[in-house]
Amino acid sequence: MKNAFPDRAAMARPMLCLLILLSWLAAAGARAAESPPALRFTTSEFPPLINQAHDGFLDRVILEAMRRAGIEAEIVLLPNARAIKSADEGEYDGNLVRIAGLERLFPHLIPVPEKIMDMVFVAFAPPGLTLHEGGWEIVRDRNVVLLRGWKLFEEGILAYHPRTAVTVTEPDQLFRMLHAGRAELALYELWSGRYLLKQLGLTDITVVEPPLTEREMFIYLHQRHAALAPRIAAALRAMKQDGSYQRLVDQLLEPLRGTGEGAP
Repeated sequence: MKNAFPDRAAMARPMLCLLILLSWLAAAGARAAESPPALRFTTSEFPPLINQAHDGFLDRVILEAMRRAGIEAEIVLLPNARAIKSADEGEYDGNLVRIAGLERLFPHLIPVPEKIMDMVFVAFAPPGLTLHEGGWEIVRDRNVVLLRGWKLFEEGILAYHPRTAVTVTEPDQLFRMLHAGRAELALYELWSGRYLLKQLGLTDITVVEPPLTEREMFIYLHQRHAALAPRIAAALRAMKQDGSYQRLVDQLLEPLRGTGEGAP
């Protein structure tokens, strides 16, 4: 005769499995809530600092800092002006390698409170150009070419009134115009300029001394990620302290030192 009473152990097993599954899902959800989201950062390509392969100096520094901070990150290359505008509008999660104070112009962006590098901004000149001034005064009453969307250069141009100021969208156009005699000065960043001179084989273009200015550069986050800023800053400081930052400088930038007669 079959047992008329239900097997309580058999009935309990599905309930136990359900409870275990619900507990696992709750724990996974809690871990996901604690983990920072994958972030997409906009920037423009300017090797040897940032390039399409994402193995430039700043590519390497930024991705390593994000890894140490426990953040999955992607670097998206866009035209310079669009890169920062789209980050400020929230289409992306942040913008890379910008001077301090841009939050005044782009109020939805906040800087990570640890500089990523000191960037030197210079003028490049063709052979035979005699310069008696220093700093920004050299652009006054001269034909100048600069990259569109570089706010620091645009502000300097407004203050010092060159004869003409032509904006271009690609860095190599700066040096091609200079080499062709269509401009007297090209304004650009020092390491990237040295890299381009070497790539283009232009040995007659020189770095003008002293530099126009030197600025600390920062990562900017959209304000919705403000809580991540201290974590990223701590990771950058750790890289500088343990020597990994300097090793990338020695490997990727120092071989370019001296390119361009008169370069520091």
